Amino acid sequence: MRAIIRQNGAPVFPLGMYEFPRDESEWKTWTDAGINLVRCGNREQLDIAHKYGVSVWVPVPMIVVDDASERRLIEMIEPLVGHPALVVWEVPDEAIWRTICFGDDRARRLWEEPEDRVVEVVRRRDELVKGLARGAKIIGERDPGRPIWLNEATPSDQDTLARCLPWLDIVGFDFYPVPPSIERPMHEWGPLLDKYRRTAPRHELWAVQQAFSWSSLPRHDAGKPPSYPNTEQVRFAAWQAIAHGATGLLWWGSSHEDRPAPFLADLMETVQELKKVQPFLTAANIPSVRISANQRLRPSVLGVSGFVRLIEDADGRKRRMLALVNEDPWGHDVELTGLHDIGIPDPNEMRPVTPVSACPFVRLTDNWTVSLEGYEVRVYVTP
Repeated sequence: MRAIIRQNGAPVFPLGMYEFPRDESEWKTWTDAGINLVRCGNREQLDIAHKYGVSVWVPVPMIVVDDASERRLIEMIEPLVGHPALVVWEVPDEAIWRTICFGDDRARRLWEEPEDRVVEVVRRRDELVKGLARGAKIIGERDPGRPIWLNEATPSDQDTLARCLPWLDIVGFDFYPVPPSIERPMHEWGPLLDKYRRTAPRHELWAVQQAFSWSSLPRHDAGKPPSYPNTEQVRFAAWQAIAHGATGLLWWGSSHEDRPAPFLADLMETVQELKKVQPFLTAANIPSVRISANQRLRPSVLGVSGFVRLIEDADGRKRRMLALVNEDPWGHDVELTGLHDIGIPDPNEMRPVTPVSACPFVRLTDNWTVSLEGYEVRVYVTP
């Protein structure tokens, strides 16, 4: 994992908000919880973020198609280059997805569209790839080494994304599944991350998660009762994303919500939990540990994902973290093999990061088993 953010020389897992905090109280609440990255648009905001010790990313018009758009990009980035809070430049949001927009209409399935529309989409995508190459070159000349990232929509064209990869350091996508539906199942985070990882196996992979109710957005579910992700849903989405290779988590949509916003307190509970295990989040998985659902009782569809990670403290003490995520809506008995070989002789001696029900690990002949309810997440660390 590339160290996009560093604190005291150590890599930090990005935990970001798309909204700039509204007042000093919100700055304190978010930073105390563990937010370490926010979106900014000007030098004044960068100065404020730096005062609070928070890194920032800046969205810029990086798709350069002519001399005028080149001048706009240069004029925007030059006052910000070299600022100590700046860590990432962002390509216009969902740039690939927007190539299929025609007014309020989207050509979702090109094979069903008229030939002239297909030709136009292909032209737009070619222009996007060439424009990104030109814009990234300008960024690289004026701010060498600064990462560039592109956030996309869930169904964005992966072939076009692959063509853009030479000029990107970070790729990601947004997915907002609450309220739950067949079209937007909560557990789709894992397969979606797997899809993007196949496209970009060597890039940082950021997951943009939900911090709003659809009823708060214009032209969506206005007038319907609000439906926010609850604590369990926020926590499940975060840990499922990490289990499937996310190297950063960000939350979008809070700018559409009035304050006070109780659901933000629920979100910050999960951020606080992630902060407790920050050093583990940038460590690698230990591949010799095997975690799987026992299918003798119930079928495994997505099953149970999980991982063990190892870090070494400044005093040389080795510590381990075990994370388990049941991705199915029904309970599973989970089998774990290889724990003893990596320094976990008894997982019952590990400390849960958040309280769990009284369901201990049970020793079998050559492995351990534990029961998880549907969509349950458990995270343990060695004392």
